[in-house]
Amino acid sequence: MRKKLFFSLLVCMFLSLCIFATVIVDPSRFILIGEPGVKLTQSINIINASTNPVDLTAVLYDWELNEEGKLEEMPIGTLVDSLGSSIKFSPKKFSLNPGQAQVVRFTVEVPTDATEHKGIVFFEEEIPVVGNQSGATVTTKIGATIYVAPENATLAFELLDTNVVLIGDGVYFLVEAVNKGTAHIRFGINYKLQTKSGMLLKEDTYSEQVLFPGKTSKLYYPVAILPSGDYRLALEFNFTGFTKTHNQAISFTLLGDNQ
Repeated sequence: MRKKLFFSLLVCMFLSLCIFATVIVDPSRFILIGEPGVKLTQSINIINASTNPVDLTAVLYDWELNEEGKLEEMPIGTLVDSLGSSIKFSPKKFSLNPGQAQVVRFTVEVPTDATEHKGIVFFEEEIPVVGNQSGATVTTKIGATIYVAPENATLAFELLDTNVVLIGDGVYFLVEAVNKGTAHIRFGINYKLQTKSGMLLKEDTYSEQVLFPGKTSKLYYPVAILPSGDYRLALEFNFTGFTKTHNQAISFTLLGDNQ
């Protein structure tokens, strides 16, 4: 019996360009919005950057994030927000010689249930295991995530808690939020650490997070190791696709030896 070893070599969820040693996928994320029931068409560029020919197959999966925030794929149709049979790829199978490129077009029907749906398409290649006599293969995967939302999907972001906590010797800020809508919430956070008098000590940005409908997230963001004193942390939440921001400030005191 032929054996297969499945090994996900690289998935790029949040970058516009996804590169593995042999294949380039561009773009690697689509966020599509349209009228319910309307069909939308987009294109993915696939380039063979290796010195060997490759045989690729487009395979669509459902996916979600586990407790560690890592992507876990599963058969299409498993989740309620699956893209299911609403999406088609052309071509689905193709071969590329070294340096050759292929445009893969896909057509997807916008959901009619007022909810954003998602999927991930992997371009897979089976590679025989060198020296293995049993016919085992390794499946390499590189892909693009696809989000499709109807115009009537709702956005409802609620902050449950923002606070400053000590973890070991470090100062972190906690953000606990819930998505009460039916569309994905995408947000980034800018922060400024100041003294009580307003002198800037540090500022930085945390990149985009995605909060799925009906989900609650509880995230801890590292800030700095600080001596005792009085401080102020200014937070600015930025939401992808919107110019409106949410601002919040937290004043806190660190006692001697962070006790």
